[in-house]
Amino acid sequence: MEIIEKLGRILTMSPLVQENTIAKQPPIPVDADTLRLLTFQIAKAETSVATLYKNQDCISIQTRGPLVPGDIHKIRDKIVTHALKLGWPLIDSAEIKTAINGKENEGYMHPHVIHPIKRLQSFHLNFETGAEFIICIAFSDSGIDIKTNDALRLCEKKKDNGIWLLWNRLLESHGEYEALFRKLMDGVILCDDDEHILFINQNAQKLTGMHEMPPIGSPLLPTTICDISELLREAIDNGLHQLNKVIRLNDNRTNLLGVHIAHVPDLENNSIGWLIMLRDITASWQSDQLRSIISIASHELKTPLVSMQSTVDLLTDEEVGPINKDQRRMLSILKDDIRHMQRMLHDLLDSTKINDGKIMLDRRRHVRIDMIANRVIESYTILAKSREIKLKTIFPQRISSFIGDRDRVTQILMNLLDNAIKFSPRNSQITIGIEENDTGIQVRISDEGIGIPAEMQEKIFERFFQVESYSKGTATGFGLGLSIARDLIKAHGGRIWLESELHKGTTFYFTIPKTENDEE
Repeated sequence: MEIIEKLGRILTMSPLVQENTIAKQPPIPVDADTLRLLTFQIAKAETSVATLYKNQDCISIQTRGPLVPGDIHKIRDKIVTHALKLGWPLIDSAEIKTAINGKENEGYMHPHVIHPIKRLQSFHLNFETGAEFIICIAFSDSGIDIKTNDALRLCEKKKDNGIWLLWNRLLESHGEYEALFRKLMDGVILCDDDEHILFINQNAQKLTGMHEMPPIGSPLLPTTICDISELLREAIDNGLHQLNKVIRLNDNRTNLLGVHIAHVPDLENNSIGWLIMLRDITASWQSDQLRSIISIASHELKTPLVSMQSTVDLLTDEEVGPINKDQRRMLSILKDDIRHMQRMLHDLLDSTKINDGKIMLDRRRHVRIDMIANRVIESYTILAKSREIKLKTIFPQRISSFIGDRDRVTQILMNLLDNAIKFSPRNSQITIGIEENDTGIQVRISDEGIGIPAEMQEKIFERFFQVESYSKGTATGFGLGLSIARDLIKAHGGRIWLESELHKGTTFYFTIPKTENDEE
C-alpha cells in the first residue's frame, strides 16, 4: 500500500524527473517481485522478465507470450552466468526450478504462434533489504526502450533514483494507453467485480446517456435510456466470460446500441474486472433494413412494370387497333412514367450494390462519349419538348474513344440529364458539352434552373439527399441519381463537381481519364 501511495504522489510531479529531485524523495521499499512486475508492465508484448534471489533455487518469470523449454533454458543460462560472475554459490543449474506467471512449469506453450527469444539483458540489484537478486529481460524483438534500460542501469547504482524513473516510465506508458482508449469511437467502460467503474471514456458517457462523467470508483448505475449494469450483472451471475447484446435506447428514437461485455483476467487468471464495449449500430441496422426492403421491392415491382411496358408498346404500335393523336400522346406520357419508375428501381438496386462494393464495370475498348450522349439526348427529346426545354449540344468534330463501361457511362449521362430536366423551368435551355485534352475527356451539363444553395453543394452527392425545399416540391425520386453517378465516375477513375448560382442555373462537370490503350 505504501508503494501505491507514493505512486500517487508521482502523478503530481513534472514528467521530466530530474535526478536531484528524485534523490530528495523518501525511499520506496521494492523487492525482486515488485521490480519484475513493474518492468513487465512497461515492456512490450513479446518481452519476458525473470528474477532470481541470491541463495534461492527458483527463477520467477513473467510473460505474456509463448515460452518453449528452449526459451526457459536461455533465461536460466543467462541468469546463472551472471550469478557465477558475481561469485554466488549456486546449486546445479539443471536443478534450478522455474515459476512462470506464478506457477511452476517447464514451458508456456502457445498453440499457433511462437516468438523465440533473440536477446537477453541482465542486471544485478542489491537493495537495502539485504536481498540481492538478478533481473533478466528476454525479448524476441528489438528489446526494451532506452528510458527503461537507463532506469534499470541506474537501479544498479542508485536504487531510489532508478525506481522513480521506472515508476515515471510506467505512468507514461499507461498514459499512452489511456489516451488511446479515450480517442476510440466506441464507448469503453472497465468495471471491477463489484460493478465499480475503473475507467470510462467520453463516448461511453454519451452513448449511455450519462449527464456527466462519473468519478472513478463510483458504481455503474442505470440511466434514463439504458441499463448497462443489468447486462453486467447478467454476465456475472451466470458465470459468463463474454456477453453480446443489442438493446434499444429509451430515447424515443430508433437508436440501437451494441454491447460487448468480456471478463478480463490477469496472467495468473485472477479477475481484473469486466470490459464493456459500446457501439451505436443504428446506421448499420437501418442499412440492413433498407437492403431488405429494396430486395423485396425489386422482385415485387419488376414484373408488373415489364407487363405495363409491353402493354403500352402494343397499344402504341396499334397491334390491338388504331389510336388517335390524343390517345398516342397519353400513351407517350404513360410510357415516360413507366420508364421513370424503372429508373428509380434501378437506382435503388445500384445504390445497394455500390454500397456493398459489389458493382463491377464491364470495361470495353472504343467507347465513344459523343455517340452515347447523342443516344441519351434522343431518348429524352420527347420529355424535354413536353416541358418546352431545348436540348443543345456542343461537341467537337472528333473525339477519341476510351476504355470503359458503355452501359454505366450511359447511366451517368441519363442521371445528370434527367436531373437537369427535372429542375429546369419551361422555355429554358440545357446545354451538353464535351471537351478533350491530353489526359482525358470532360463533359458538362448546364441548365437554367433553380440553382443549388452554397450550403447544399457539398451534400448534393450524398445518398438520399434532395433539395426539395428549394424546388417547391418539384423533386421526385429517392435522391440517388447523383450519388450513383459520382460512384460510377470514380470507378472509371474520374471525378465530378458542380458550379451553381441560385435562380440562374447549375453546371455539372465530370471527367473520364484516357489510358495508354485508348484508341484515337
